[in-house]
Amino acid sequence: QLLISGPSGCGKSTLLALIAGIMVAPKGSVKLLGVDLASLTAAHRDRFRADHIGIVFQQFNLIPYLSALDNMVLACRLSSRRSQSFSTVNSMRDAARKLANDLDLDAKAIARPVTQLSNGQQQRVAAVRALLGEPELLLADEVFLTNAIKRMRWVSNMGDVFYKNEQTKAIYHSCFDLAE
Repeated sequence: QLLISGPSGCGKSTLLALIAGIMVAPKGSVKLLGVDLASLTAAHRDRFRADHIGIVFQQFNLIPYLSALDNMVLACRLSSRRSQSFSTVNSMRDAARKLANDLDLDAKAIARPVTQLSNGQQQRVAAVRALLGEPELLLADEVFLTNAIKRMRWVSNMGDVFYKNEQTKAIYHSCFDLAE
């Protein structure tokens, strides 16, 4: 695990976007899993990201007209590599329910449209989406909740969940003061 911390505006989100291949570095190169991301077309970077990287975006990027559960399985449904862990769509949905439960997101919440969930619940939906299918890299942009105690518990739970797969590496970023 790696935590990148610093004041607002210092480039933490930009760095994560470069690592994810969402942005291409104007100078130098970003190599991930042996692949120079700048050498890929935009479509190939999108495919590479879907297959190898789980991302919890700062704004969550959930699809508002889908249920929480449908949002959770979306990344796997778009990635043939990540969906290979599951024999059926139902087994994928079951795995999403299990991860959601591990992150204290109950069955009633995951059945609702994401627009009816709190920010904290939406963040956990985004975390399940990022973790499902065991990507090699997890990028989490501003994953921390406002209350310091809840924040520490959630990160601890998330770590417990993704460390079940020792192949996944994580990079987190936050603006909060670690001495807080």
